[in-house]
Amino acid sequence: MIQGKYLYFTDDLSELIKIREKVLHNKEYYPKNTDKNNMDESSVHAVVYADDRPVATGRVHSEKQVYYIDEIAVLEEEQGKGYGDFIVRMLIDKAFILGSEEVVVYSPPELELFFKKIGFRIYGNDINNNEHVFIKLKICQEDLLKKCRKQG
Repeated sequence: MIQGKYLYFTDDLSELIKIREKVLHNKEYYPKNTDKNNMDESSVHAVVYADDRPVATGRVHSEKQVYYIDEIAVLEEEQGKGYGDFIVRMLIDKAFILGSEEVVVYSPPELELFFKKIGFRIYGNDINNNEHVFIKLKICQEDLLKKCRKQG
């Protein structure tokens, strides 16, 4: 069974930190600094479970009334099964429930199409972080493409 769960800073975040370490910490553009990083306190986290096993995570937080999603990670052996799509949609929905009019993500170029399929559009300028380019994308409520993906 597939299910999603929201977590907050006061919850045990060890499962999502393990996923981050496995997936993100080996990316050259990802900072190597933390167990719980400084945005975790003010974020709403989401975890996707497949047969009671955590397989994906991400978080949403706001800065100056703009909501951002980041720390999106799906275990390598579970990629391609729709869990990334599920986690991103959970985070977007949570941001809209919290009052956001739009949600922003900074995406590595190789994930741009993934976000565009959900309904994100390029917004503003790319940023350069330690020689790595990230594409700034945003989604508004009316842009969210809602669909159900059949599992085979």
